[in-house]
Amino acid sequence: VELGWTKWRPGRLYITDRRLILTRAVPDEILFETPLVQIAALGTALHSARGVVADALHLRLMDGRTVVLRSSRSGLLAAAARDVLRRAECRFEELSIGDVVDDD
Repeated sequence: VELGWTKWRPGRLYITDRRLILTRAVPDEILFETPLVQIAALGTALHSARGVVADALHLRLMDGRTVVLRSSRSGLLAAAARDVLRRAECRFEELSIGDVVDDD
């Protein structure tokens, strides 16, 4: 959300024991990456953008930026992220998000 993008970009999310990386194949680029220790909080919510409502994983980073990753499986992404963060012994909060976050 606060990365300066004006539209959604499709990508593939990887969560390792050290970082979270969002990539896309064409063109080959890293859309977003952050060390796990930089994730201050996470949560899921329905996200509305240009009339399309979809699940989204919301990340708040240590520098205050918020990143929204839309996915039909945001609950699964959030559970995986929580599990990896806990195993990496990273401290994070659960974001308290209302039912729908609207970017329209």
